[in-house]
Amino acid sequence: MRREILINVAPVETRIALIENAVPQQIYIDSKQQQSLVGNIYKAVVLRVMRGMQAAFLDIGDERSAFLHIDKMCVSDASLDIHQLLHPGQEILVQVLKDPVKNKGAQLTTDFSIATSHMVYKHSVSKLGVSLQIKAESERQRLNAVMADILPMQDRPKKFSGSFILRTAAEGLTTEQLKWDLEHLYKILRDIENSNRQVAPCCLYSEPPLYQRVLVDLAGLDIDRILIDDDRDYSLLKDFADRALPNVKDRIARYNDRTPLFELFHTEDELKLALESKVPLNCGGYLIVEETEAMTVVDVNTGSFVGSNNFQQTICQTNLEAVEALSRQIRLRNLSGIIVVDFIDMDNADNRHQVIQALELALANDRIKTKVSGMSELGLVQISRKRSMSSLKQMLCEPCTVCDAKGVIRSAQTISCEILRELIRITGRGPWQSLDVYASSEVIEQLQNEFATQLADIEVEVSCKVRLYIESSTARDPFKIIPS
Repeated sequence: MRREILINVAPVETRIALIENAVPQQIYIDSKQQQSLVGNIYKAVVLRVMRGMQAAFLDIGDERSAFLHIDKMCVSDASLDIHQLLHPGQEILVQVLKDPVKNKGAQLTTDFSIATSHMVYKHSVSKLGVSLQIKAESERQRLNAVMADILPMQDRPKKFSGSFILRTAAEGLTTEQLKWDLEHLYKILRDIENSNRQVAPCCLYSEPPLYQRVLVDLAGLDIDRILIDDDRDYSLLKDFADRALPNVKDRIARYNDRTPLFELFHTEDELKLALESKVPLNCGGYLIVEETEAMTVVDVNTGSFVGSNNFQQTICQTNLEAVEALSRQIRLRNLSGIIVVDFIDMDNADNRHQVIQALELALANDRIKTKVSGMSELGLVQISRKRSMSSLKQMLCEPCTVCDAKGVIRSAQTISCEILRELIRITGRGPWQSLDVYASSEVIEQLQNEFATQLADIEVEVSCKVRLYIESSTARDPFKIIPS
């Protein structure tokens, strides 16, 4: 399998796509206006302790109170009650497990986990561990011996008594490479300990840039090529890989072609499709994907597919194709929580078993923990997928005011980011005297207020005036850029 990573850097957001065999599989978006909190460590203040829920609400500095359940706390005595551990006004170190979603605050843990390319510090772990994916016993013994030699116990931060787990990517590493990772982790922990003197609530540790996190997360995969379209981030990424991921350094390349990076492999089209409810299948059938606050519901339809003379075989074939499309859409859209799939009814028990097996196999490669339940009497299949970041729709869309929030449309911020990318693309075809942007009032207001600095930078860089015009007849999504 050929794997490539595309890193598209724009003034207000960074987008990363994982491509497998020329097909986009996952898309990560890091908006400078809406950055993820997952992995950040905070000195928080306890607001309320809910004994009936065995949980507490904490202030981490976000507008929404964060949530900490007793199951997510490092507790030596499992019989303790939440009110014996926490009280209002108490200050406590926590890490964000899940981002805030709508009116729900972030979910927290006291079991800190900080990862580098090759190892993870885990607060609740008492002794060194090695990934089970490293099978050779001789290599596991070698890694344990190396770590025993280099663990600088005298420099361990006092507040952090946990241990380390060597990741799959640590296989074959030298003593110096492991030592660099260990020293890097200890520096992070010491910085957190020293910052703990700050007044709560405050952030003591923020996760590194998205492209670093993605490369660390995908380090165990065999990546053939990494393309990035920004000079500054290209240099930073090369430096990071030189220190942390030397095996991928030579695969990082600066993308300079005139064709926008996300037009390769139809990535831009796939991103837009991932915001739509309807997903067409090659056979003529289609999926309907609807995200709700409680769960995601997927309906499989035969559409125009007539198949063979055997009706049950036609249904089975449609369901099997739906499985492949669904597994990719789950990753592409970053769907999580409970996902309920309504496959087309199948009378044949063997066909039902075949579809379930195909679904389990298709989701086996998902790097996020995913579980498939059997098919219910009503023909429904339930999938649970660990929730961390928001879905693409939650990140890029907002409730539609026209239909009283019964649907969603792309947000003014998302369209503004697209306009900025298009302006950068068009300026390369110049020179132009001016670029006239026509868009809805919400989008123009966003550009004028939130992205004025980025627009000014574009004007200075290309010596071209960018003029903004409200087009009242224009709906939220469409926009026009007219060069002159």
